[in-house]
Amino acid sequence: AGSNRYDLTLSTKAVQGKSPLYTVKMNGVDVPRLSGVFLPQPIDYKLGINIVWIGKNDITSGRDPQTIYEQTNAICQTVDTRSTGKCLVMTHFSNPSWKNTEQQYLSLQRVNQLYKNDTSLTVFDAEQYLSNPALINDLKTVDPSFEWSVADTQAHTLGILPQSLVLSDGIHLKPLVNQVLTQKLFVRLKSMGWIPSPSP
Repeated sequence: AGSNRYDLTLSTKAVQGKSPLYTVKMNGVDVPRLSGVFLPQPIDYKLGINIVWIGKNDITSGRDPQTIYEQTNAICQTVDTRSTGKCLVMTHFSNPSWKNTEQQYLSLQRVNQLYKNDTSLTVFDAEQYLSNPALINDLKTVDPSFEWSVADTQAHTLGILPQSLVLSDGIHLKPLVNQVLTQKLFVRLKSMGWIPSPSP
């Protein structure tokens, strides 16, 4: 039901084999069937790139920004100690329906700032890119038919994600936007040497 609240808790101390565990609570009561191993065994991901883009739902539900940051950090610390340390955190973007003075928007900004202030984290600033006027040119380069309205420009100026960038649900990015965002992320990963250039 809509009144139920699910909380996920990551425990880096309780281990099963070599993987940390998580527990799920509903209205403060443990739900064992939804709890389990948080990450696969190190052999499955130790050579990979771990991209962490979670916490947006926690922001919309009113969770404390510090808690969201600490949980995200715990994930990367777990990855760092069990793999090559290739963990990248992505900042969050606002919803088109938000005003830049309301609590959810301010909490999102706080979470993003906590990520960027932590020098131990590798951060890809997705929000900054989605707020950059250069995004429009990137979108039109991929799809010349992409339309950008006056209302979109006004929202962009206020730091609010324009409606034209999201699906009809008003929350999730359109495939075109995900495509150009992924291209920008790929460039960043290559610049750090995380994705090697192909041999000649």
